[in-house]
Amino acid sequence: MIADVLSRDFVLEQLRSLQTQLAKDSAGREGGGPGAEDVGTSDYAKASAIVAQTIAKEEAAPSGPEGFELQPSGRRGDEAEPIENTSFMSSDPVVSIVQSALEFYFDHPQSKDKASAEPPLQTSRRMPPKTSPVTSRALLKRRQVQGPPKRRIFDAFSISDPGWVSSLVAMGIRKFQSPHPFNRDPAPAARLTDRCRIIIVGDWGSGIPRAQKTARAMRVHVDDCLKNGIECHVVHLGDVYYSGWDYEYRERFLRYWPVKLGEEERVGSWSLNGNHDMYSGGHAFFGTLLADPRFRRQNRSSFFRLFTSHWNCLGSTQPGTTTG
Repeated sequence: MIADVLSRDFVLEQLRSLQTQLAKDSAGREGGGPGAEDVGTSDYAKASAIVAQTIAKEEAAPSGPEGFELQPSGRRGDEAEPIENTSFMSSDPVVSIVQSALEFYFDHPQSKDKASAEPPLQTSRRMPPKTSPVTSRALLKRRQVQGPPKRRIFDAFSISDPGWVSSLVAMGIRKFQSPHPFNRDPAPAARLTDRCRIIIVGDWGSGIPRAQKTARAMRVHVDDCLKNGIECHVVHLGDVYYSGWDYEYRERFLRYWPVKLGEEERVGSWSLNGNHDMYSGGHAFFGTLLADPRFRRQNRSSFFRLFTSHWNCLGSTQPGTTTG
């Protein structure tokens, strides 16, 4: 993830710019940039209206996490950083789609706007000064300007190819409004031995360094099971950020999943879909994540049952409950 895209101020700034671009696109543009080649005028028109409504809602009330703030680093003079500046995970589907589109664009080989690479995973808990507590990645091409009195200095930024990003947003909104059908044919119930281990993790699909460390911790327990002949299953409770696009499952989830390819017969993998998985209409949840060989036992359904002679573990997501 890129620190800029985790800042509400930055995302809101881009929303306003994109709405202007979408309004122009709705006048008759056909086609889009890489990843959104098949969008058309009607897609741009719908997206323009929806993004305008989203801006009004976001300006009235932030859609990010509530109820807690980041703690000061402990360095003299430091103050607690508002979480919306460093960890803006929106609960609004359109804001999340914009975040997905921005990161797709910034990391695409053809993009003129690039972000720094993620450094090697650090083992120390200490963070260098002025580093985001979430990610050290940041946009490389920024222009520093002075903010209003008593406000922090912020970096202004303009997308080099706003038409490309607007087409990605229009494509994302179209998918959200046309969700993938739910598979009503459940996976066969999996009977587990009484000596088994189920490893459960949720809200994990971000790919950030902390998520990678969590994956390594889960892998320790998987290895222990494989070494000692203990039946093992790993369950994800849902949410791949920002909005469950194909590249997010490939780069942020499957890449770090603690069960390796080729181990699917020895270790079970299961996943539910959260609200962020459905912000793209669930298309990549069903078509990318559940299509991976490691999740074959789930039969591309959003519900499953694991049971022993003493326990029943039911995983279920009802159609329609995660799309709003």
